[in-house]
Parts: sequence; structure tokens; C-alpha cells
Amino acid sequence: MLDYQEIGKNVRYYRTRAGLRQKELGTRANVTGDYISHIERGTTQLSLPVLVAIADALHLDVNSLLGICTDTVQIRAVDAQIADVVSSLPLEKRQMCLALCKTVADAPEFKQKV
Repeated sequence: MLDYQEIGKNVRYYRTRAGLRQKELGTRANVTGDYISHIERGTTQLSLPVLVAIADALHLDVNSLLGICTDTVQIRAVDAQIADVVSSLPLEKRQMCLALCKTVADAPEFKQKV
């Protein structure tokens, strides 16, 4: 069973990340901007050809829109949580967060093995 709400959230995420309006994405995918709006709200069950057209218009694979790429979905969720926390902080505390992130990234146990 497809989760049309999840697909809609993913379409919205990747559309806004690409800097596109709903109408622009619709034009690229050969559907209307109103239809993209319905997809993003999860109020319509889009067909496979439309899903593929949207993925192509966004230069993505279909799995990204379906939410199957779990690492990407989890990373996006954590990124959003970090952004929410940091967005309300003054500059000095943001700089502290950045320093902390760099310390964690440089820690040997977090370095990727090549």
C-alpha cells in the first residue's frame, strides 16, 4: 500500500529544495500546478506515469519520492530538527553548535574508514 501523504511530503520537500513553484513542477511533469498541490497534500492517488514524470522533472529516482530511501529520509528529518533548534539561537550559541558539530565530526569513532 502506497503512503500518498508521505509521497506528497517528499514531492514538496524536493520541489522546494529545487526552488520550483507547484506550477513550474506541474509544467515540467505535464500536469497542472493544482494537481501538484493535491499530490503534496496527499489528497489524490497519483498514477505511476505521473510519479515517474515528477521524479524526472526533479532529477530524482522514484524511490526518493516514495520514501524508500530510508537513509535520506532519516537524514532529512534530523537536518530539520537541527535547523529548528539552531534557528532560535543567537549567533554566539550557533557558533558553539558549529564547533560542537565539528568536534563530533572529527572524532575518530565517527570518521569513515576508507
